Amino acid sequence: MERKKLGLIVITFSLLVGLVLYTLISQLQAQSVALGCSASADCLRVDQSLNFSHIAVGLVVALFSFGVYLLTFHRGSDEILARLDAAALADTRTLRLDTIMKVLDPAPAKILSSIVSSEGITQHMLVVRTGFSKALVSQIVSDFERKGLLYREVRGKSYALYLKKEI
Repeated sequence: MERKKLGLIVITFSLLVGLVLYTLISQLQAQSVALGCSASADCLRVDQSLNFSHIAVGLVVALFSFGVYLLTFHRGSDEILARLDAAALADTRTLRLDTIMKVLDPAPAKILSSIVSSEGITQHMLVVRTGFSKALVSQIVSDFERKGLLYREVRGKSYALYLKKEI
């Protein structure tokens, strides 16, 4: 929001300065025409003033463009920080899951791997995917739930399994 306010201020300032410069250039051109602009000292002063005013107009246009940039093409630092935090959280979650997988026996590791790859998988699909018995899958899932690794949601006659966000 700060960038939008700054952008509006810069645009307003550049418009006001541009209006003043336009008025000055118009007056200088009128003086140039009134003097007939030969090689006199007055004509040289008017020419130098016109050159300076054209440079000033270029600077004002650049300032105006910067204001438009601030107004329209802003990415707040909060948005960038939130995206970085989400990426760091995902990396941390991956590291935690890798650590957990290393200490598990093959059967629980296969079940946890299936849950990680398919969030919301049902216990029935775990039985099909892993080839383990219903009792073994149920026992391992209950153990994971007790340890705080996942939670269950009722889905039909089975449970959908989800990893906890803290992992």
